[in-house]
Amino acid sequence: VGTLSEGLVLHDTSGNIIFCNPAAAYILGTTEEELLRSSSASFESKTFRENGEILAPHEHPAMATLATGTPYSGIIIGVMKPDASLVWLSVNSR
Repeated sequence: VGTLSEGLVLHDTSGNIIFCNPAAAYILGTTEEELLRSSSASFESKTFRENGEILAPHEHPAMATLATGTPYSGIIIGVMKPDASLVWLSVNSR
């Protein structure tokens, strides 16, 4: 998992990030330690739909999967990195 080029983030049932690999931190422009101190809700106002609208925390694929048990694949979201650049991601949640 540590050598994957794909980012991997695991959440607990409350949405807190409990694990991330180095690729996830790199892609999101942060450190593993900073990610582990955050949750999907902490990305509120920093996560966007393809049309540029802000994505509410409960609409994030990981949070939707936690709430419903429904897996999602290939969901495109934009995330504002700490340096104010925007990265577009294809998100899968299980």
